Amino acid sequence: MLIWIEAIRQALIDLNGKGTEPEILQIIEKNGYRPYDNARTPQRSLNMYLNQKLRGEVEKVGNQWILLNYRLEDKIGDSFNDFNNKLDSVDADTVKGVFELENRMKNQQPELKQKISKYIERGVIATKVKTLTNFRCLICEQQNNHQSVF
Repeated sequence: MLIWIEAIRQALIDLNGKGTEPEILQIIEKNGYRPYDNARTPQRSLNMYLNQKLRGEVEKVGNQWILLNYRLEDKIGDSFNDFNNKLDSVDADTVKGVFELENRMKNQQPELKQKISKYIERGVIATKVKTLTNFRCLICEQQNNHQSVF
């Protein structure tokens, strides 16, 4: 069981770094982060912590509260570390290595798949392909749209 501040932080992490007050309360209750039995009203307690105790850590934008130091690594934790370990063990500068990396990570969370795509897209092979094609997009070329470049 977490104290209010930790429960709110964890709920915002679960909500990918941002959420409305009702969403935050719903995650706290659903995941059992904090019992509401000692609070006069959970909404009032949440509001007090967001506006006072977490000042500087959260910011309200419209009706959403944003966790200012939210990082993807907070949400995916061990999976992120596994990803970094797998990157270290694969030579992603070869076609075979890229294929192996994609196969190893195909069942991972969407956040990791996106990171893998960016890693491959900006890697050595991608740079060579871009250089060979004079930085023209091959998809655009196939669609006869020659104005687009990388």
